[in-house]
Amino acid sequence: MRLIMKILYRVLLILAFIVAVFFIVTLFDVESVYNVVSEWLFPENINRNGELLKIILTVIGGLGIFLSLYIAYRRAKSFEKNVANQTKMISLQNDQLFITRKAQTDERFKNAVEHLGQSEQPIILGGVSELIQIAKEAAVEYSEIVFNILCSYVRAKAYKETRPTFDPNDIIIQTIINYLFKSISTTNILFEKYSADLQKTNLVGFDLNNCNFDNANFSFSILPDIEDSSFKGAIFTCSLFHLGTLKNLNFTNANFDNTLFHEVTLINCNISIAKFYGSFIVDSKIGDCNFSNTYIYMSYILLSEILHCHFNNSRIISTSFNGSVFLNNGDLSLSTCLGNDFRATGFRNSVFTNLVSQSNFRGCFDKDYLMGSLDEVFKYMGTESNRLEIGTVSALNNDCQTGSLTQKDCDDINDLNNQKPSKKDYFKIGCYDRSPQNSRQR
Repeated sequence: MRLIMKILYRVLLILAFIVAVFFIVTLFDVESVYNVVSEWLFPENINRNGELLKIILTVIGGLGIFLSLYIAYRRAKSFEKNVANQTKMISLQNDQLFITRKAQTDERFKNAVEHLGQSEQPIILGGVSELIQIAKEAAVEYSEIVFNILCSYVRAKAYKETRPTFDPNDIIIQTIINYLFKSISTTNILFEKYSADLQKTNLVGFDLNNCNFDNANFSFSILPDIEDSSFKGAIFTCSLFHLGTLKNLNFTNANFDNTLFHEVTLINCNISIAKFYGSFIVDSKIGDCNFSNTYIYMSYILLSEILHCHFNNSRIISTSFNGSVFLNNGDLSLSTCLGNDFRATGFRNSVFTNLVSQSNFRGCFDKDYLMGSLDEVFKYMGTESNRLEIGTVSALNNDCQTGSLTQKDCDDINDLNNQKPSKKDYFKIGCYDRSPQNSRQR
């Protein structure tokens, strides 16, 4: 750029010199001077005057071009400077606008949170709606904070030890559930990447249908009837499902640690890759469920019906099925079946196709219906009908026990049944100890 300026400066000096020369020429005889210059430059050229005129016109034209370029350059620099100034002003205005809006959003957020602490239901609902709107407008800064605040509100108001039977907060809690988890809600997508903490809550009476609770924590909670919802990766430590229907649910990779299913109907649920540890399923019906690749350890499935279920590649270890019935489950292709208690268990069209070890099959019966109680099962003690059907186990190891149900077996099963937890145990914060101390024969 400096080089261009120097060239322009020298060209202007030459132009000034030529102008001065012509000015001087005008004071004298122009024609004689012109002839002298042309003869000096082109002594042998007949058309010397024309050649000199060409040079003069070329110089004048070049100077004009350089002058035009210089003027255009100055205009461009001036325009560039104006654009830079305008950009800076716009940036400053945007920064000021951002600060103003953030201050306004912060104030709205503070007021909305304060509304949650009010006693009037309309004010609280307004606060919930305002928080959701803030999360939508400023998702990066507020979406996770709003999600955690509203989950905390649900935990506080649905706390299982203090929640009354009829609570005006139920409408507020249901509204929050709709905003955060309902699949039909437009805000569900905003919060689906966060894991809800809903521990120690009593959610009976709430509509949890068509919700996405993936990776949520329901430890020590009480759950209602649920349909068409997803609980992938959810945690149900010491949770209670009581007197309800669980239909079309996705429990893939869920964790059931010391969980109680009492008088529950599970229909068409995907429970694959899940884990059961120390859990109870009592007086329940399980139909058309997928337990593929599921791990069941030291659990108790008592007086329950298992119908049309899949157990492909599942591992079942040290688990009791006393008084339960396997109906029309086809091939029970377990990857591991070790140390299980199948005493007084019914099998109909359900065959273990892989190796079964260290398991007790005494008193198994061939029935296509569920016994009403253990007393009904015990009526068959010692009778021939209690003997294990040959087709039930195609790969029975020598360390398994078969034969008729004995009085000791009946006493062991009855003791286990008496030690099963009740729903009242789950209304306490402490987890029920489901480790029966009776020495049952495996």
